[in-house]
Amino acid sequence: MNAIQTYIENLFKPLPDSREVRRARTELLQMCEDRYTELRNSGASDNEAVGQVITQFGNLDELADDLGIRTEVDTYRDSGVHLSNCLLYTSPSPRDATLSR
Repeated sequence: MNAIQTYIENLFKPLPDSREVRRARTELLQMCEDRYTELRNSGASDNEAVGQVITQFGNLDELADDLGIRTEVDTYRDSGVHLSNCLLYTSPSPRDATLSR
């Protein structure tokens, strides 16, 4: 489940630290955790459940209206960075371990 928490934190990292964004992050994390629990209870492995949750909830661009943060997402997107790419740039790479040696 730590993978889901990390995923959510990385999705929200580029957005401002406002009360509304914090509320949306908490709400999305709860929805993801609930779905993860449902999948695990139905027999999915940890990796399967995490993968399905991340796939199902997609990215913030798709969820902004439901979460009530459309303005924040649009403002960030207008700055030139697309939110669906944020995880790519904020996640550690296997290459990072090699570079630190």
